[in-house]
Amino acid sequence: MKRDGFRMGYVAQRKVYAVNFELAESGRIHHHNVNFVEAVAHTPRNREKPATMRFTPHVTVAAIAEDAGRFLMVRERIDGHVRYNQPAGHLEQGESLHEAVVRETLEETAWHFRPQALIGLYRWIAPDGTTFLRATFSGQAERHDPARGLDTGIEAAEWLRPDQIRALGDALRSPLVLRCIEDYQAGIRHPLEVLQDL
Repeated sequence: MKRDGFRMGYVAQRKVYAVNFELAESGRIHHHNVNFVEAVAHTPRNREKPATMRFTPHVTVAAIAEDAGRFLMVRERIDGHVRYNQPAGHLEQGESLHEAVVRETLEETAWHFRPQALIGLYRWIAPDGTTFLRATFSGQAERHDPARGLDTGIEAAEWLRPDQIRALGDALRSPLVLRCIEDYQAGIRHPLEVLQDL
């Protein structure tokens, strides 16, 4: 960049010098000097290399809330198709993972969720090549606010048994849905303290 900056500065100086010289010499610019000035004027002023795409995975959170053997699920419509998922969504700027899962659960189900443990961090590459990094929490759905509206696209919050969830097959939003329930049923729990905000 220093070399490019020097070259551009030098050309600019040559351009001014040539114009001033001709004007002082004869009061006009000869044809060949006009061409020279035009060529300089059209020289790219910024020779930066093309920007490279930076890999950025989608960071998401999800809630596993169980009550009497049933799991809190979200029924949503995507591109005209009904899909089922845990309460889940993207991490937003300025919030912690804990805060994100509480917010997403409330927005999608109208249930106030209290995280108690981290089930796991899951990396999933969608068929279109998009990479998702999901933090899944287990906890309690402590209070329901039925008067609260749900996010756009969410049709309902439902409590389903594991066998009902498995029977949904392709209607599940992703393989993460069943995998997280299975890990929860296997007793996998990590303390929330493993996640730290600095």
